[in-house]
Amino acid sequence: MAQSTYLQIINKVKVLLREDEATSSTEDAYTKLISRYVDTALDRVEKAWEWSQLNTVSQATYSTAFSYVTTSVPHDGTLYWVYDYTNRNFLEPRDEKWYYDQIADGVDTGNPQYYITPPFTTADTSSLYLLYPKPTASITIQYCYYAPTVISSDSDTVVLDDEPIVWYAYMLALKERGEDGGFTVADAYAQYKEALADNISRDMQYHPEERKTWHTV
Repeated sequence: MAQSTYLQIINKVKVLLREDEATSSTEDAYTKLISRYVDTALDRVEKAWEWSQLNTVSQATYSTAFSYVTTSVPHDGTLYWVYDYTNRNFLEPRDEKWYYDQIADGVDTGNPQYYITPPFTTADTSSLYLLYPKPTASITIQYCYYAPTVISSDSDTVVLDDEPIVWYAYMLALKERGEDGGFTVADAYAQYKEALADNISRDMQYHPEERKTWHTV
């Protein structure tokens, strides 16, 4: 199915509300309000399921160190696995306490076997990762992660199907201004749940061994 831009989703909500379409998400006060509802709806839909469309594998090459900052994996994403592509080995996760215990008497070197994700970052778009043991040669590391959509302009594309997003944002708009003889809030929420369930059902086919349960949020 075709992907929609942020502005297109806003206008789909406005059409349901029998409002004129906008040329910008900041065109007027009411459009700004609808854009906030779209933001809320997008966040709600993305958190309802681990969507295949939001899974990404990135790759970086590192030298002989064990502390790395990468902009490949956003700090608000979810890291699924780390793979040493050079040595064909999946790294195991460990916490900071384990890491500092290991280096207390000196740093081991060799092919990395573990990765550590400290609970801090260097910037909004950067994440810090530690590899252990310390590599002795240049290696290529792959990351598989789940990253939420980042909207920075009206023309940005939302990769998920927009139907549940539109219905949830429309429901929020109805709650704000009151029902007007058309769809009720309950009707809009029912449409949202149905659209969400349909999309999750379609997405299940890509990873049936990993996708077992879901719930409406």
